[in-house]
Amino acid sequence: MTPAVPDAEATLVAGLPAPGAVPEIISGRYELRDSIGRGAFGEVFEAHDRVLGRLVAVKTVPVARNPGPERRESVRRFQLEARAVSRLTHPNIITVHDFGQDEHFAWIVMELVIGETLAAALRRAGPPPLAETARVMSALLSALHAAHERGIVHRDVKPSNVLLEMGLEEGLGEVRLSDFGIAHTEADELTVAGQILGTPSVMAPEQLRGEAVDRRTDLWAAGVVFYEMLTGERPFKGAMPGLFHGIQHADPTPPTRLRAGLPAAVDAVVARALAKAQADRFADAEAMAAAIRAALLPEPAGRDAPPAPAAGPAPPVAGPAAGPPPPSRPGRALAIGLAGGLVLGFAAGQLADRALVAIADAGGAAREWLCRTGEAGR
Repeated sequence: MTPAVPDAEATLVAGLPAPGAVPEIISGRYELRDSIGRGAFGEVFEAHDRVLGRLVAVKTVPVARNPGPERRESVRRFQLEARAVSRLTHPNIITVHDFGQDEHFAWIVMELVIGETLAAALRRAGPPPLAETARVMSALLSALHAAHERGIVHRDVKPSNVLLEMGLEEGLGEVRLSDFGIAHTEADELTVAGQILGTPSVMAPEQLRGEAVDRRTDLWAAGVVFYEMLTGERPFKGAMPGLFHGIQHADPTPPTRLRAGLPAAVDAVVARALAKAQADRFADAEAMAAAIRAALLPEPAGRDAPPAPAAGPAPPVAGPAAGPPPPSRPGRALAIGLAGGLVLGFAAGQLADRALVAIADAGGAAREWLCRTGEAGR
């Protein structure tokens, strides 16, 4: 029988538990509802927190009574994920609320993000506008920088692990980096030499070789995400082992050859992010984010324009000699100043009492209304 070829988009892990029967209530508090996906370790459910009366996401992994070495590692990595993410407080990283374990299951309780993944958004609409790409990548890299500063390497940065929270503003939504299931920490002793963990299509060359990883390993994966946001394609494609060969030895097609209108500077950013040697990549996530913004966001008009020359004295006017200027009238100037101040103050007060709110009519079309507050008491 021909062995199955691993999926290039699936996370490769050792000891991934098979789906099991999950109880309807966890810890007497979290009422599980719909299954919303599977991460590197375990299954994720939408749940209701009976104590706080809110919706949350609960990630579960089965705990065997007599686990083998691989199952024990999967549970330990699950615990590592909970501890790693609980150490991180950042607006672009998923928030962990709770963690626990009993004789059957371990679980992590996280914030529930209402929206979609970046992978789903790219499949639905294709590459976004350049300004939106710069915003999403800046948020993702800000999250990675926060993790790296705490000694955490994600090791599985990919569009399906980037959540986009639905909001009122136009665009893809607010970014949340999720699934730290195979994260590496400074105290992590679980990874052994030669062990391959990650998603093949976003793995850096050193990951494929089973070598040590660091923050620049995540920056490679972020470069793959950036490339896909620019072009709608992955820089390295195909089935394994051809995919592995491309990652380690081939250079991807420059993005400007795949999408018309891209600034030429993006090619250099991608080339540095996807450099084969870690030393040739960006030093940290902040440097990569700055390079992306410089490449994609145009400079404000007139930013470097020289200042206008100062106006010289007015030329003399032909005609009768002008008489002496009229005497100053301080009383009138003071009255005008006071009147102007009163008008401005009244206008500011009116604006402060007005709030712009958006409501939807029965047909679903959004309308804008001005709500005047406090007028009934005037």
